[in-house]
Amino acid sequence: MARSSLPLLGLMLGDCTGIGPEQCARILSDGRVADARVAVGACSAVAQRLTRLERELKGQPVTAGVGSLVTADHLKDLSPIDDVRATAAYRRESALLLVQRAVDACARNS
Repeated sequence: MARSSLPLLGLMLGDCTGIGPEQCARILSDGRVADARVAVGACSAVAQRLTRLERELKGQPVTAGVGSLVTADHLKDLSPIDDVRATAAYRRESALLLVQRAVDACARNS
């Protein structure tokens, strides 16, 4: 079985409300994102991929602070709920911070 020469990084973070961004990225040898998959769980009825963010990460240099490319607009399609663990607003804010951290962590580990 042939292996890709591109490193594949996978990362899952979470918090006490169950919000869990998951990210998988391939990094090119020149230090740019070749491909990315980003999804957030516990902020919609089912986990949602952030396809616009995935497209915007492609080709970006993998450097410190790359997580700052993630904005609230990338998460606009999420539909978090209010429940006993957290408000929808808290979940949305937490999801943004956790996705930013996940992208930064991939950069640090590449």
